[in-house]
Amino acid sequence: MNNKEIDKYRKIFDEALDMLFVAEAETGIIIDCNKAAAKTLGWRKEELIGRHQRSIHPEEEHVGNFSRTFKQHITDKNNQMLEAKVVTQNGELLDVDIKASTLEINGEKVIVAIFREKTLEQKYQQEINDLARFPSENPSPVMRATSSGITLYINKAGQEQLREWHIEKGKPMPHFFQQTIHNVYRKQKTQLKEFKAGDTFFQFTFTPIRGEHYINIYAMDITHKKKAEKELRRSEELHRTIGEKIPFGSWTADAEGRCLSVTKPFLDMTGMTFAEIKNFGWLDRVPEEEREELRTNWLHCVKNCMDWEYQYRLRGANGSLYTLHTIGRPVYDKKGQISYWAGFHFDVTKQKKVERQLFKLNARLEDIVEERTRHLLKTMKQLRKLAFELTVTEQRERHRLADILHNDLQQLMVAGKLKIERMYNRSADEKSKKDLKEVLRLLEQSSRTTRNISSELRPSGNDYTDLVESINWLCEWFRSHFDFTVHKRIPQNFVPDTLPKEITVFLFEAIRELIFNVVKHGGMSSAELFLDIDPENYLHITLCDQGRGTDTNVLAKNVDNFDKGSGLMGMRERLSFLGGTLNVTSAQGEGFIASITIPYDFSEDASADKVRHEDARSPSPPIPPDFQKPSPIKILVADDHPPVQQGLKALLSGEDDMECIGLANNGRDAVAMAMKLRPDVIIMDVRLPEMNGIEATRQIIADNQDISIIGLTANADQATIRAMFRSGAAACLDKGDSNQILIDTIRSSQNKD
Repeated sequence: MNNKEIDKYRKIFDEALDMLFVAEAETGIIIDCNKAAAKTLGWRKEELIGRHQRSIHPEEEHVGNFSRTFKQHITDKNNQMLEAKVVTQNGELLDVDIKASTLEINGEKVIVAIFREKTLEQKYQQEINDLARFPSENPSPVMRATSSGITLYINKAGQEQLREWHIEKGKPMPHFFQQTIHNVYRKQKTQLKEFKAGDTFFQFTFTPIRGEHYINIYAMDITHKKKAEKELRRSEELHRTIGEKIPFGSWTADAEGRCLSVTKPFLDMTGMTFAEIKNFGWLDRVPEEEREELRTNWLHCVKNCMDWEYQYRLRGANGSLYTLHTIGRPVYDKKGQISYWAGFHFDVTKQKKVERQLFKLNARLEDIVEERTRHLLKTMKQLRKLAFELTVTEQRERHRLADILHNDLQQLMVAGKLKIERMYNRSADEKSKKDLKEVLRLLEQSSRTTRNISSELRPSGNDYTDLVESINWLCEWFRSHFDFTVHKRIPQNFVPDTLPKEITVFLFEAIRELIFNVVKHGGMSSAELFLDIDPENYLHITLCDQGRGTDTNVLAKNVDNFDKGSGLMGMRERLSFLGGTLNVTSAQGEGFIASITIPYDFSEDASADKVRHEDARSPSPPIPPDFQKPSPIKILVADDHPPVQQGLKALLSGEDDMECIGLANNGRDAVAMAMKLRPDVIIMDVRLPEMNGIEATRQIIADNQDISIIGLTANADQATIRAMFRSGAAACLDKGDSNQILIDTIRSSQNKD
């Protein structure tokens, strides 16, 4: 069998409506299945392949290592149909009929089984019944008439909505229908007619039924359409009036870019007649040194069917130079071909003058910002130094308190315990002995509490010289005290002695507070701790669990208390002084995630390089020359729904600083177009065919980290949002969010106002 035949049978297998499974006869392992099997059972195809066939049947049908029907089919040579039950991914039981055959492929025996859900026939019959009720349940009038115009049928909606026409079964149709009915039946060709019944406009479709002596008549309420057409005519008149009022007015051009019309304000400004302006005569008013570039730009947009937006200078009849901002859009006919171009002229001469003044002011502001930045960096150095000193002082005080508890208080309690024990042994009074025994118990309890506090303040066997060893000690401590397991993942390139001891101490306390928070709120017996070093030499410490999570209102309250210095939340300000950050996210039922980010190298040179690197990310914008149009943000839209694509494209086209450069229908196209077009921003639907938006984002960012990807999802659950961010997305928005949020997010990702 050649490859073409193999592909043919593979397609038949995959697209079959019944569930199809292929399993090894000896082991019962599923080695293939079709789309219907995966969809019906609620699993992805990749999840079913490799599972044992017994796993798709309920336990009561298990016989030894196989299901009951599987064992019967192995020995059955008649390929009889067997009844069975299968269990879906969510635990639902389905009744099925199974027919299977044993085949030998490449020397190995396999069983090919067809599963047919018993409820399908009932579903098909229900669909037939539903279709039979369609005419009577249709909310619009549906009628049938003979070729001579006698009414054969009218549904309930027709009787109610066309009441004034008195249409009844067995009687002639209205006289204004008669001629149309005769023509439609004679020509055997569908016709559309519009009639008004009361205050309602209807469009009637007269359809002949080939081979029958009657025609069907379907009505559609087009009252809103009529009102919209009326409103459109009013709107066209309004826009025509507005076009005349806009400085220098509106214009049109043919499909090749030749001027067809301009409004009177433009003619008055140039002092030219329309005969002089039409075609490309208007270019004569453009300064000669700019003329060819303007013509080339306009014709390029015409050739490539692109929206045109351009600023150029034009000399008026009085000799003054005006700056015009022109916008042009192609207007398409029903075949999708450009019928003509329409646009507007705006006088932005004063605006350009103000822009030049703003650019000069911006240069001055940049000097001020640079000076303030140097002062800020100096202050940050001082804060970092103070943060180091605070950490050292805090640890010194911990050790001092631990020594006081251990060397003084605990020893005094031991001495007191010894004296009371002697008093107890010498006392003959039973009441006094009872009281002394209670005092001994309280002293013993106090001594244990003191030892625990001393151990927490200054853990024995942990000198904080090695962060990894400190974490290992901490994990063992939580295991022994709380029966709580912390699974660690530490990269091989992590060198503990790169961190100053003060930072190690601080991180140790922060991690301990993180784990305490999980133990307190998570309701789990384990969590995962990740250490990672990114390419920019930042250390990331992340703790997460799959517990019950914390209410977001509680987290918000804790965030408000960041500046009060209590517990884990009080470390956020300290981390900011050290150049780091603390992020805590949680939701009811979705677990807890806390992440600390801090520079991995605290040497002075490394800190200076980090500052210079961060400054390089946002260089001061150069002062553009006059009449230079700012480069728009190039945006690629990746969505498999054409209405969404066109809606996003229309939204972006309404923004002066944005340009939609392409539309991708699936994840693979998005990756390919990103490599080819190199957009600034990609609006990425999370659920795309062929390759989902999460994987497409990961591949695109791996190839080009300069591209900002904004995820869009109709189901903004936390797991999806986290997956998009892990893949490299700059943001992830809900499709229900306002358009302005999307526009603001695009600009924010490019640091453009």
